[in-house]
Amino acid sequence: MRISHIAVALLAFGLAFPSGSPAQGTSPPFSITIDAPEGTAKLGSPLEITITLTNTSGKSALFYFDNGNNPAFDYTFKVENQQGQEPRKTKYFRATMAQDNDQPGTVIVHSFGLRSVKADGTFTESVDLFKLYDLQPGKYSVYVERIDPDTKTIVKSNTITIAVTP
Repeated sequence: MRISHIAVALLAFGLAFPSGSPAQGTSPPFSITIDAPEGTAKLGSPLEITITLTNTSGKSALFYFDNGNNPAFDYTFKVENQQGQEPRKTKYFRATMAQDNDQPGTVIVHSFGLRSVKADGTFTESVDLFKLYDLQPGKYSVYVERIDPDTKTIVKSNTITIAVTP
């Protein structure tokens, strides 16, 4: 019974991520934008970043997303302070990304799923940046990226600036 579940998952994965070489000059079938409604966050308050993936392929498409609705699995976050340095990642983020495997008692459950997004449709997720990074007062530039498995292109979002206050 377990093998049939694995076969179904592999088949679905193959449909979402077709193999083969990308066509010459093919652009990725999606774009990404991010937004921080406030633009300023106080230490200890949530710092919600909204991430919107738009299907630009002209037809309905399947996209791989984490079933736990954790964008930390779906995108690569790029955060830099004014000196161009990445802030320290939180213990939660290191555990989520399997960078903290030697810490006993850390359990992160991760599963994947496929979501159908209509042509010109969007899929929106949000994440509290304070859960991922140990941000101190100052200004940070933030963008996310995601690889398109078909064209092998890294799709980057816009870059936003966020001010963290004491």
